[in-house]
Amino acid sequence: MKMVNKMKSVLNNRKSIYQYVVIYILIFAIPFLILSIIWYNTSRKNIQNQIENGIDNSMFQLKEYVSEKFDDIANISEKISDDARITPYMMNHPYYSKEGIAEINRYKNSTLVEDLFIQYDEYPDTLYTSTGKMAFSTFIERRYAHYQLEKETIQQLFNAKVPEFSIITTRNSEESNDLICYTMPIMDVNGSKYGTVSYLIKKNNLLKDTEKLMLKQNGNVLIFDQKGQLILSSNDSYLEDRTSLKELALDESKQKIKLDDNKLQINRQVDSKQNLIFIALTNPRESFDEIAQIHYRTVGAVLLLFVGSVALIYTTSKKQYQPIKKIEKILASKLDIANNDNRQVPLDQLQQSLVEYFETNETLIEEIKSQTPYARDKIVGKLLQGDFESVEEIEMLLRAVTIELYDKNYFVMILSTEFAYEEITDTVETYIMNKVDVFYNKDYQIFGTKLVSAKAIALICSTANEIDNWSTNLIVDEIYQSLLNDLQIAMNIGIGTVVANLNDINKSYIEAMAVIDYQKHFDLENTIIHFSDIKENEKSSKPFQPEEQLKLMQSLNEGNFVVAQEVINTLINDFASKQSSVNSMKLFGYNLLNTIIKSGVELCDDSFYQLGEQLSGFDSLVELRVNSLSLAEKICIQIANKPKNNILKQEIFDYINEHYSSPDLSLESVAEEFDLSVSYISRFIKKESDRTFSKYIQDLRLEKIKQQLVETDKPIKEIVQENGYYDVSNYTRKFKNIMGVTPGQYRKIQRHEYE
Repeated sequence: MKMVNKMKSVLNNRKSIYQYVVIYILIFAIPFLILSIIWYNTSRKNIQNQIENGIDNSMFQLKEYVSEKFDDIANISEKISDDARITPYMMNHPYYSKEGIAEINRYKNSTLVEDLFIQYDEYPDTLYTSTGKMAFSTFIERRYAHYQLEKETIQQLFNAKVPEFSIITTRNSEESNDLICYTMPIMDVNGSKYGTVSYLIKKNNLLKDTEKLMLKQNGNVLIFDQKGQLILSSNDSYLEDRTSLKELALDESKQKIKLDDNKLQINRQVDSKQNLIFIALTNPRESFDEIAQIHYRTVGAVLLLFVGSVALIYTTSKKQYQPIKKIEKILASKLDIANNDNRQVPLDQLQQSLVEYFETNETLIEEIKSQTPYARDKIVGKLLQGDFESVEEIEMLLRAVTIELYDKNYFVMILSTEFAYEEITDTVETYIMNKVDVFYNKDYQIFGTKLVSAKAIALICSTANEIDNWSTNLIVDEIYQSLLNDLQIAMNIGIGTVVANLNDINKSYIEAMAVIDYQKHFDLENTIIHFSDIKENEKSSKPFQPEEQLKLMQSLNEGNFVVAQEVINTLINDFASKQSSVNSMKLFGYNLLNTIIKSGVELCDDSFYQLGEQLSGFDSLVELRVNSLSLAEKICIQIANKPKNNILKQEIFDYINEHYSSPDLSLESVAEEFDLSVSYISRFIKKESDRTFSKYIQDLRLEKIKQQLVETDKPIKEIVQENGYYDVSNYTRKFKNIMGVTPGQYRKIQRHEYE
């Protein structure tokens, strides 16, 4: 029977704990499982979408990259058509042809272009290359004997009036070094074709440049021209049936295709500018296999997380229940709660007992809280009077009234609140005592109390780091400026010396009170004085006069170092003649440096803060003189240079804005005009306009053309030529690339909006 009772007791004891644990697990498990299911389904869809979007993004980037490369080639063609050194006449001239060949060499130096050659309609059997003029047959036999380069095929390209692609294969089928021949017509200013320029591009080089954008893992990327001719592929898979591939390129309706028993997904991008078709063939099954593996890992990770979380909840719940168990036992013994058979107190009964306990003792707790401020003031007063015998006693009492102080150094400052009207005194004292709690940071802590013996507030400052008497001025200034900004009332402040022990605070307090008496005795108002300053030679510690300060600041504003040097020397010499104390010298020096640094920051930049900090450690007037003159000279140099830069900027941009439409305008012409180097002009314009020289000219001309299209009825050709472009058709294409519409369409759209 005893055994049965004991088992019931154990079960009753554990029942409460298990209920506690099960509730926590359910609170976690229900939302966790719901969110996990939602997250799993969402992530599955997102991964599928990401794969599809990734293919589209890769295709788009590939299209943009290839288009940009062929845009560069188109730009080279435009330069060749505009280059006076590369004309049929010049290229056949016995002397000037050398310059033309050099220019072709320069245009050929591209990471993509392997070689280029020019053919003029006037000389159909002659090619002009980077090595010189040669017959067409000689060009094929000597330079490209290993390639299946037929004269008839190339001749068809020469007759093309639009850019054409052609694939030149090697005679050795084992070599994979085929060439892409990209031929573009050369137009004169009237838009008439007078020749062609052909660019030879190695497939391997183009593949290498686009390697990171190709889909090599799960598919193939194919590039076709507008006729369905295969230009490039990322690998050789799915290339056996080239007839099907040509149909694939030209049939825009197909979304799937079956090649080599594989059902492939088709993603298509068309570059209308270069007339290229980009097609990605991917195997969805391979991509989804990767998704399935990710899903399995995800489910496993979620299950592990769930099991681990349940175990953690169980362990944490048992630990958290232990204090409750102890409270149950205490209440059972102290409050006469029935606890038969050593069973635990139900939680609802435990709650009721705690409520009754706190209600019974609420009055006592409130009384303790109301007495705490008086206890604090009493303990702080005894601390200032030096009534404690040991540091241990002080620390114990401070902890009892929740006062925490740093333990490195201490000092006392006294704020005099003796004003003409009692109401002002009360208001100021109340505000300061409420404000004291704000002065708490990682460097120092402040605790204050009102003094009974005088109209003043004593602030005890404890610091986290060791400081000296001079460093207290920084803390006092910060506190004083904050109070002054809020109260708009100045007051006398006395500062005691720094002490290292709590039981020495009384000494610092006595010294601070002595300073207050000193200020009253000499009728000093609104001053901050350190006790150590009273003991020094009091001949003169005043900083320099306001008129001298203004004179110094004005000379720095004007960048006049001669006057600034004279003022600084006069100030230092006058101070030296007074034979003041070291502290007075420091005070004078910091005032002087602060005036110069403030002007430097306002006139130049914030770097003068760092310069001032580096030069503030002077130990003599000689060092102070050197440091002050050094700072002043740096400021004057920067101020003197500013107007020159502004004038130069204005002159350069005025010149460009005046000559923007001239075809002779270039970096070289601007540099020659202002007698500066080309590199300097380039950097200067880039810095001032945040654009390169060519981009700035292009944008300026574009704005002028847009303005004239809207505001005048001039023909488009005339407007384009007046703004520095002579190839109207070429610029029309550029305008459309930038604005999305032709100049004529832009004029109609803008005028329609104004109407």
